[in-house]
Amino acid sequence: MLGGMNRTLEHAAAWVAAHPMIQLLLGVAAVLLAAWAIHLALRRFLIRGIDGLVRRSSVSWDDALQEARVFERTVLVVPVIIIWQGMVLIPEIPDSLVDFLQRLAVSTILLVGMLTLNAFLAALNVIYSRSAGEELSSIKGYLEIAQIMVVIVAGILILAVLLDRSPMVFLGGLGAMTAVLLV
Repeated sequence: MLGGMNRTLEHAAAWVAAHPMIQLLLGVAAVLLAAWAIHLALRRFLIRGIDGLVRRSSVSWDDALQEARVFERTVLVVPVIIIWQGMVLIPEIPDSLVDFLQRLAVSTILLVGMLTLNAFLAALNVIYSRSAGEELSSIKGYLEIAQIMVVIVAGILILAVLLDRSPMVFLGGLGAMTAVLLV
């Protein structure tokens, strides 16, 4: 029984080795499956653990971070990093496809970073308003300006990564557009 199973596995391995496209698809599926499994494990164990710690703590700033979903957004980076680094391990994958997928992964990391930072700034506003009360002025306007700046910088960086250009090209273009608008 075991010998027949070994022969079947050997035949399957030989068949996969003879078909490079199948190797490519199996490699991509393995990387995506690993990223998905890590994502589920992090959400199930790490995020639930952090939620439990936040509920039991006596400080209020961690409640604001949890309400803004800062921890959940931060965890989203890990599966993308696994995909980003895992693409180079796949046999028979063309270099141009690896380059494109890695640029896509880096831009996704930048997007998640932007969303996380904006959530953190929103939580910072909640933390400040809870602690300062009515005696101090609001910082909401300043934080919203910071959020707009984060979105602009992240947008420029994401475009630069996806188009494989320097961010200075886009900043120069913004400067030229501003000059035209001011005339």
